[in-house]
Amino acid sequence: MGEIINEPYRPVFWLKNAHINTIYPHYFRKQNRPDYFRDYYTTDDGDFIEVDKILKGSKKVLLLLHGLEGSSDSQYIIGIVDALKDSPLDIWAMNHRSCSGKMNHSTTLYHSGFVEDVRMLLNELRPKYDEIIIVGYSLGGNMALKYMGTEENHDKIGQVFAVSVPLDLKESSKKLSTLGNRMYVIKFLETLIPKMKEKAIQHPDLFTSKELNSIKSMTDFDNIVTSRLFGFKDAQDYYNKANSLQNLSDIKIPTTIIAAEDDPFLAEAAYPIKEVKSNKNLSLVLTKYGGHVGFCYHNRKKYWLEDYLKSRIEQYI
Repeated sequence: MGEIINEPYRPVFWLKNAHINTIYPHYFRKQNRPDYFRDYYTTDDGDFIEVDKILKGSKKVLLLLHGLEGSSDSQYIIGIVDALKDSPLDIWAMNHRSCSGKMNHSTTLYHSGFVEDVRMLLNELRPKYDEIIIVGYSLGGNMALKYMGTEENHDKIGQVFAVSVPLDLKESSKKLSTLGNRMYVIKFLETLIPKMKEKAIQHPDLFTSKELNSIKSMTDFDNIVTSRLFGFKDAQDYYNKANSLQNLSDIKIPTTIIAAEDDPFLAEAAYPIKEVKSNKNLSLVLTKYGGHVGFCYHNRKKYWLEDYLKSRIEQYI
């Protein structure tokens, strides 16, 4: 039986508002970009991704997977890199296709269940390291869980942490479509639509301007873009096939899912009590507050999430 753990995270009163906790670090967190070394990798289908690294000569490595339209410069990625600056771990921060500042070449981008590039990177890591720790955030967390629940090769993966994961994509899509969450959808589409217009210049037969201009929600985007790029019938087919909730029972490596009970992105199914209790390899860490990949403090450099992850990761290095 897996563990359900309630962790104390006590923000100031105004950070008990889930939307403020979600938004605050994106606009007000002051960070210095890590001194990354950037590497270029050709993917198995001939495209490319770029990985930003902190190399210390370690035999253990942390693989970081960012969320939708994030990057290695996302505040939560920089936060954990900074928190572990004195640790001996090497760090590889993956940028999903199109997220490193360069548009990728192929017709595809990435999606919540797209594990092909994760698989490729893990195959790069295995000859170099004795142990791999994975931390995925939101969409990147779903990728990590999907990989662990569907792929057979878990060699050298010691621990997995998945933060603020929309485990049930269908229900989370409904949650995002509510009026109170409209601001997040607008923010995502602000970068996704221009990317698709650039992609349509690369590949003129993909989309029409009329189609792209008609997208007003994430479900619209997944119906028109994600399903077409990746061969799904429609958005619902994508949500059904890419969600990781259905794969939790097959995870065989110690895996911790971290979620705030007030996360505005997560539907009830994203708190997998039953699944965790049925699999000894899973644990679910819950906080009362925290929003979506927030868990922030207004007057501390490190946030609760980074303190927690650092303490857990340091148990294995």
